[in-house]
Amino acid sequence: MATRMPWKEIQELAGRYDWVEEGKVERVNHNSISCSGDSKSMMIKREDNGKLVFYCHRCDSVGSVGGSPFRKMQKAGESRRHCDSITSTPIQRKLTIPRGCNQTVGEWHPIARAWLRRGGITDEEVVDYGLTWNERSNAVVIPSYHAGELVGYQIRGFDAKKPKYITHTTDKQSMVFSSKLLLGTKVAIVEDALSAIRVGRVMPCYALQGVNVSDAILTALKGYKEFYIWLDNDNAKVKMRQAEIATRLSLFGNVHILKTNQDPKEFDDDGIVDILS
Repeated sequence: MATRMPWKEIQELAGRYDWVEEGKVERVNHNSISCSGDSKSMMIKREDNGKLVFYCHRCDSVGSVGGSPFRKMQKAGESRRHCDSITSTPIQRKLTIPRGCNQTVGEWHPIARAWLRRGGITDEEVVDYGLTWNERSNAVVIPSYHAGELVGYQIRGFDAKKPKYITHTTDKQSMVFSSKLLLGTKVAIVEDALSAIRVGRVMPCYALQGVNVSDAILTALKGYKEFYIWLDNDNAKVKMRQAEIATRLSLFGNVHILKTNQDPKEFDDDGIVDILS
């Protein structure tokens, strides 16, 4: 008999796979406390009314989110209003991933592939987390979702004459990047998305991505009881942010500050487990 996924997991899946198109079915790994998650055991389907449906044939869990019988009618209405009214306020477009992005890692620039591999990220995780290569900007695009909507993306560039990271967002306060695994009582907070993916293999994890502690991040963290803050200890600005996070999270549970000479993504999986232990 199928079991209903926890609502927190459904929300996370909705944000992670918002890119699935209507009428399409995707097969992905399912990582949760109750499922080993390998062999692409989860089916994700976007129905014609916009609903996302999740089903894992390994653990027999199901879930769904969104959907409206008036979806197509609403789209048509918006299009007519946009075309027929010249004086009215233009419809504000949603943020979208840049055009021309490519998720086939073998076709990425060698420098981008080397960066990805140094971080220990697999091809499956590239797809699961929506990472893409954009040849035009010579950068890897890292999307962030909130409540199922794309609220921003960070590009990791490889041009020495330009900033390494550039963030584009419609709502900086809601710019949150999290691991797929979100269930449990313990959670880690790291600097960057690749570290969050790596730590997220063994523990729920959130990446700050260079932003201050936002209300969205605090709201996401409130359900946990044990917090592991693993940031860059060589950066004075980051140390201040680390102290701020520790102070605020101490209201919700036990806080541990982890100090290492390397980013989490630079450790192997066993090393990450040992440090978090």
